[in-house]
Amino acid sequence: MFSSKIKFSFEHSRRLKVAVVGCGGQMFRNILPTFQYAPVELVAVADVVAERAEAYARQFGAAETYTSLEALLGSADVDAVLLATGYDQDGRPRYPEQARLVMESGRHVWIEKPPASSVAEIEELHRISTATGKQVGIGLMKMFSTSVTKVAEILAQPEFGAPTTLYLRDPEKLPPEDQRQDLDAMHWFLDHIVHPASVLQRLMGPVRRLYTEEGPDGEPIFTMKFANGAAGVLHMPWGMSGTSPMERLEVVGQGANVVVENNTRITYYRPGHRGVGEYEYGRIPDFTSPLADAPLHWEMDCYSGQPYNLNLFVQGYAQEIIYFATQLLHDKSIEIGGLEDAWHVMHIYEACAKGSNQVVELPTLFQPDRRSGAA
Repeated sequence: MFSSKIKFSFEHSRRLKVAVVGCGGQMFRNILPTFQYAPVELVAVADVVAERAEAYARQFGAAETYTSLEALLGSADVDAVLLATGYDQDGRPRYPEQARLVMESGRHVWIEKPPASSVAEIEELHRISTATGKQVGIGLMKMFSTSVTKVAEILAQPEFGAPTTLYLRDPEKLPPEDQRQDLDAMHWFLDHIVHPASVLQRLMGPVRRLYTEEGPDGEPIFTMKFANGAAGVLHMPWGMSGTSPMERLEVVGQGANVVVENNTRITYYRPGHRGVGEYEYGRIPDFTSPLADAPLHWEMDCYSGQPYNLNLFVQGYAQEIIYFATQLLHDKSIEIGGLEDAWHVMHIYEACAKGSNQVVELPTLFQPDRRSGAA
């Protein structure tokens, strides 16, 4: 999706006029720096702390500052608003209500993750988006990361065959069962589960069935069945060392598999076998394979002054903002990282929040106009 060379922001003939709301660390580190590469023009910045909004405006070149979303919407001439405003005092993401205000003001909106605390809130956002004709992009940056994008490309190759199994490791901890309906207790799990859940959604599509087991300190293992017939495991080993690689992903097809280590090393094991010619056990002297069947391997070089070595591109932050702006400039729908993906991601969260040692059925058809049961 993003393999061709990029343009710098000033090189684009058309740019989306945007404002940002919420001057925290996420906006400073991972969102505003992507504007160097996206077809956007930063017009305004808002934060409840005026001095912080002014500092961000100076740093990133915005002409206007505001101390509330409402004031910005009443004055700023922008096409879209990007929100990174976090949680309220009850542990509930602020985005559903703020996104409503943005869309009803006639602007498109992009919201950081997690987009909501429930499926119902995503369904309400979809209703408002349909009524206003304004689109919602969501910060599911893992869906746009270099590694996940390449894996999606590999899975689409006929030689890979249909995906059969998936394993994903990404550490997190589940609160005790009696606290899983408490948003404050579930804060960190909600904040994090959107990452692996969005990877599952991008690569495999909707989860149809989910079962939870957990270790003695709340380290969950989720086994799942996907709507496409494949099976998967999400392993969240909270007890692992902080010096260990965080992620490992493997998808197995029919005679092929692809492995991603630490989101930076990709190995595609193409169909084939060791040795040359017909395979026969006990008679193959060469542990290599023909070059045409050899595995393919990619990793960061950590040397070149290329964007691909930047966290912004490795993690997918730049790609998600480039995609959001480009789709809007060309009057196209948000197909990746939009409300449909968020709807499925939040269904996974709600299933995880149920008790352990039970099977949870999830809906697989996107039906946001009614509170749906399992499909």
